[in-house]
Amino acid sequence: MKTLAAVTLAGFALAPMQAQADWSGFYFGASAGNVTEGKIGDSGIGELEVDQAYPGGLFLGYQQQSGRLVFGGEYAIGIAGDVDFKNREFANDVAYGEGDLKARIGYSFGEILAYGLISSTAVIFTDGDDELRASGLGIGVGVDFAASRNLIVGFEYIARDLEGEVVENGFQTADDVDFDVNSFTFRVSYKF
Repeated sequence: MKTLAAVTLAGFALAPMQAQADWSGFYFGASAGNVTEGKIGDSGIGELEVDQAYPGGLFLGYQQQSGRLVFGGEYAIGIAGDVDFKNREFANDVAYGEGDLKARIGYSFGEILAYGLISSTAVIFTDGDDELRASGLGIGVGVDFAASRNLIVGFEYIARDLEGEVVENGFQTADDVDFDVNSFTFRVSYKF
């Protein structure tokens, strides 16, 4: 048994390193997500908790690689057409929108890129008449896999801590409303 373990370890040590993917360049893509947690503090209409929202989105970014370190920026938007809340029914469908301007830094494991991010975020919930708007910071993690030279698939999780306001019929009715919006996203992109 010890011999088998020693031979296996020697094989890994002598094996050539996995081919290094080139993560540098512009990329754009599409995403499908799930708001895994969304809580809106006292907004004049009581606390709201998102039951389900599935935003689809687009993103565009650029990253640069230096050795195994990969860093860059990205802008992403997402929209969900019909949001359900656990503790409140609305007469009209409630839509959700999000925008994230991200700074990313990661480490390349060959064809896999693990990264962390920080984002400047804005979100909006609207039923066509009234709006809940917020902005703030998000932090997250993600993993990308280079399926080919240009095709990248991945997953990303962002936790957002936001503050905003309620606007009813064009007039601000509440401010300093706390928003917590966390999402998990599947992503597919094309790298130039």
